[in-house]
Amino acid sequence: MGPSWLFLMVLGCVCVEISVPHQSMTPLDESDEGSGLISMHTSVEMHHNNSHVSKDVTVFYHVYLPYPHRDPTQRILQEQVEMIEKSPIYHHIKAVKYTTIHIPVDLHPFCKKCHLVDHYPKGYEMKTLQHVYEHCVAHPTERVVYIHTKGTFHNSLGNKVFRRALMRSVLSEECYKARGKFGCNTCGFRYSPLPHPHFPGDMFAADCEYVSKLIPPNRASRRISVASHHVFGISKAPQKVPHRSGYGVGRYAAEFWIATHPDIVPCDVYGGKYRFAYDDLPKERLFPLDLKGPLRFPISFYRERFKTPRFHTVEHIHNLYPYECAASLHRFYFEMNGRGMRRGSWMHKAYLEDERNHTNYHIYACDGSTQYSGGLNQVTLEVS
Repeated sequence: MGPSWLFLMVLGCVCVEISVPHQSMTPLDESDEGSGLISMHTSVEMHHNNSHVSKDVTVFYHVYLPYPHRDPTQRILQEQVEMIEKSPIYHHIKAVKYTTIHIPVDLHPFCKKCHLVDHYPKGYEMKTLQHVYEHCVAHPTERVVYIHTKGTFHNSLGNKVFRRALMRSVLSEECYKARGKFGCNTCGFRYSPLPHPHFPGDMFAADCEYVSKLIPPNRASRRISVASHHVFGISKAPQKVPHRSGYGVGRYAAEFWIATHPDIVPCDVYGGKYRFAYDDLPKERLFPLDLKGPLRFPISFYRERFKTPRFHTVEHIHNLYPYECAASLHRFYFEMNGRGMRRGSWMHKAYLEDERNHTNYHIYACDGSTQYSGGLNQVTLEVS
């Protein structure tokens, strides 16, 4: 028998070995679920034996396995490991540190750089993000890439397309070079300021120097809830908050976390008209990579997604997406970190330009809606 993929899953005290022949590892092609995607194999030149390059990247992999024997779950693991090993930055990766949630799995037999750091019977992404944070505090000059098994719980076509786009982006040479070209300290498929500052899909590459400034994930969920309570007056109990995703309450705090410090300087690599969520994802598997610093588009571009029947009034938009108001975002950063936006920063300039172009919109949406209402001219910014 040739090389095998070994999934060592523990269910109670029962150990099950599932062996999948190596030759069956051909990635999904155009026939797969009608996705219209081309084969995942790329023409990237491999540098696995390039010993003189700097190995300064650690990949953190959040592995959530809700079902023990479902083939889509195994294929997602297989595909993501292959994308790591075929990535153009593989020679910079010194380790892939993974945590498992619910069902344990041993990746090391088919992933040479993979090392299990912890297993949790239950939990969300903050469990793995805590390891990201601790690594960065200990190694502030290094870089991290954070990925997760998007689609293992909801194995939809949208999640598959989204997952592949996210993986292609954070493992790209473009993201690796983002600091040198644009001074960015974070990078991903897309950075969006709405409905709150985040990398949609929650996969990112980041400099440890920046990550170490963040609130530790094991305290961030509560801190985000408290900050939202102070800024917006909402309940601190996650189960009582309507539209929890917009406020980053509960499990939604994980997608907030990487962008909760005003020192963030985000790059992204997709040049298409994608904003956030699942609309306008790339149709091509190997979409062109176009690195750009913050922001790729004016804030008004991201707001265009609100022009759908789902959003009936401006008040409705603000209730769903409170960070549409620049002053609220500034105060949120202040509550989280003890300081807000810096005057003259890319963030300040972007929101100031937006307020100049959408004065009536902002007055209508924000005036009186929160404890800190109005525009940036009503708050005191730090001087950079």
